[in-house]
Amino acid sequence: MQRRSGALLLVVAVLQLTARASAVTKTVLVGPDNTLTFRDMESGDSTTTVAAGDTVRWQWVSGTHSTTRLDAPETWDSRVQSTPFSFSQQFMVPGTFPYICTVHVSFGMTGTVVVQPAGASTTTSTLTPTTTTTTTTTTLPPALRCEDTAMRKLAGLSGPIVKCHARAARRGFKQEPFDEEACEARAKAQFDRAARKLPAATCPACLLGARAALRDQVESLLDAATGAAFCAAGAPFGGDDAGSAPADQPSLKCGIKVTRNAASLVEALVACRIQAADSAFRMAPFDAEACAGAAETRFVMAVGRIKRCPACLDSALLRDAVKAAVDRLAADAYCAQ
Repeated sequence: MQRRSGALLLVVAVLQLTARASAVTKTVLVGPDNTLTFRDMESGDSTTTVAAGDTVRWQWVSGTHSTTRLDAPETWDSRVQSTPFSFSQQFMVPGTFPYICTVHVSFGMTGTVVVQPAGASTTTSTLTPTTTTTTTTTTLPPALRCEDTAMRKLAGLSGPIVKCHARAARRGFKQEPFDEEACEARAKAQFDRAARKLPAATCPACLLGARAALRDQVESLLDAATGAAFCAAGAPFGGDDAGSAPADQPSLKCGIKVTRNAASLVEALVACRIQAADSAFRMAPFDAEACAGAAETRFVMAVGRIKRCPACLDSALLRDAVKAAVDRLAADAYCAQ
């Protein structure tokens, strides 16, 4: 009987060792060649394919970044780290799991881990890809690259516009004058200068003709967000801005933090849209809804941590309004698709 028990234990031990031996670790470079990208060393792009039980190891190559996903069932967060650094995560649940760099998500620094059932083959190919295959799977067409660039520049407009709103709120609280329209005009002029550099030879005409309208969409989106953040009764901001000047310090601090988080939500949702458009062209798996859902969850959680906000603030309603506005923006910007 003891011999049989010992033999059974030996078999179990061998099976455990075999399972461990079959699990693999795949490496993703973080910031390779001083770029704001994740690059899987096997696939050559931002998508990493593993089997359940495998581990992904992110290796920082340059800069300061994070690898972050906050949605279940697979969640992880390296927090912001500087080179040299590495971070590992074992994946147990099959599915598609998009993740971001929290520092550079507005520049499209996102990636995806695809987890297949245990035992599935995750090796792409040992053959050297032909030039045609490489072009089809990794090289984006000029029109799409232009649309991506335009979306990044539109997302980048959020920060300067929100700064104008914050300055207007502070001045309004102190009952001091402030020319917010002039402040926003400077921010839009900066965007216009950058947008004029989009190459006419390769950019879709429908996009080039809509640059000013797209810019104004971002401004209107953030004007509405400011109105939702500064919702308490008071002296109206005036002009094309909704909302009222805060009557007390807590409302001022809350409103400024909420508008900043709204701008961050715009940037994160735009990054998801860019990744979705690029993945669709490459025919690579990407869960756009999960990416957007993670960004929306971060927004609601961040706003929920702000203390002493007015009762009229509805973070869920604001989140939905921002998402709907970004959806319209993306539909108009990706006009050649």
